[in-house]
Amino acid sequence: MGLMGEGEDPHAEVARLRAELEALRAVASNNEGWYRLILESATDYAIITADLDGRITSWNVGASNILGWEAVAIMGQPLETFFTQADRDAGVPEREMARARTEGRADDERWHRREDGSTFWASGLMMPLRQDETLVGYMKILRDQTERRATEQALQQALAEKDILMIDVHHRVKNSLQMVQSLLALQSRISTDPEATAHLAESAARIRSIAAVHDHLSRSGATLDVTIRAYLKTLIDDLQSTMVPLLEAGRVITLESDEAVWAAADVPPLGLIVTELVTNALKYGQGLVRVSFRQPPEGHAVVTVEDEGPGLPADFDPERSGGLGLRLINAMLRGTDAGLELDRSCPHTRFIARMAAARADQTED
Repeated sequence: MGLMGEGEDPHAEVARLRAELEALRAVASNNEGWYRLILESATDYAIITADLDGRITSWNVGASNILGWEAVAIMGQPLETFFTQADRDAGVPEREMARARTEGRADDERWHRREDGSTFWASGLMMPLRQDETLVGYMKILRDQTERRATEQALQQALAEKDILMIDVHHRVKNSLQMVQSLLALQSRISTDPEATAHLAESAARIRSIAAVHDHLSRSGATLDVTIRAYLKTLIDDLQSTMVPLLEAGRVITLESDEAVWAAADVPPLGLIVTELVTNALKYGQGLVRVSFRQPPEGHAVVTVEDEGPGLPADFDPERSGGLGLRLINAMLRGTDAGLELDRSCPHTRFIARMAAARADQTED
């Protein structure tokens, strides 16, 4: 649009300007129609606008569907009309508008009130309305999420009940295993055959290592993960108090362990391996027994058990040993790169067991 040139008819120029103005008004009217169509089509969402005083200036079909009021009845009413009395008393509507002004939006999930007085759970958003950078009002959008919330609460309750059941199961299994372990320990004490006594004590220790898993889980809640360091500490303490006095008083068992969290299903083999290697070190070795657990970021977990004895004969092969304990270990350490080896570089007896595990989580010292 240019300035009128010399010789041009001023009446024609006015007519042209009027035509342009009418065209602009038509475009604006069409856009407004499209916006109105969009708003009225959002029947599952309440879309509400309000002026600077928080009084309602527009109310779409979705708002009527969700909140109950018809537009003609709610226009000019304060936004707080559909907030609960408790939120109105607490100044929640005013805080939402203030947050929308300062932060650009105010999200919330809370109870709201319908025209009939009933309440529903809604997720909502309030935004500022600006024209040429000037605040002119607010837009509130919300959706009825009562059914979703009820479903989530039912799921949470079911999970809580499952957690209680899991704790009870672990507790019962632990008690049953401890009863078997106690019976074996009692039998070992009254046995007159030294070899039978040792076998019974070792069997009791094996069962104790499995019971310790369920004891750890029952104390940790309903989780199906086991913190390895804490589990091994409990296991070593049990072996120290039960096996050491039986086999050779005065021996000490120490533990060094990385922090690691394993799936519970993978822990019993670890406990049995540690129990067997420590029991062998107490039976056939000397001095201090050192237990080490290492969990590298990649690869297998490594269990090392070492005592201060003179070592095993040069022709000793842990894979061909006739002892039940080592046969059990070799049976559990099947798989690629897994297995048991005797560290010949050590002047004492040092066994190294490598095993895979489905780690729930893992961090290093």
